[in-house]
Amino acid sequence: MEKISKLTLVKEAAAECNLSAQDVNAALGAIVKCTQAHLKNGNEVIIPGIGILTIKDAKERMGKNPKTGEPIKIAASKRLGLKVSAEIKRMLNE
Repeated sequence: MEKISKLTLVKEAAAECNLSAQDVNAALGAIVKCTQAHLKNGNEVIIPGIGILTIKDAKERMGKNPKTGEPIKIAASKRLGLKVSAEIKRMLNE
């Protein structure tokens, strides 16, 4: 499995839509910025064909220091959740 970079995605989308890579890159940047703002405000972000992005609260918990095995407290935090669309699930299981 290989990692696909943003640059590769931008070039492919530009060719697919007959737009300049610069325009596609600007649009992608705007989508990312808007998505981050909505998530920060506690909103779900629905991306058709991909899934639903949500922010989930992770409770404080106990863990272990991997070097020493000593118990440590892991602070509560927020995590990004993705509920994958049925379309993606079907595609992956074909």
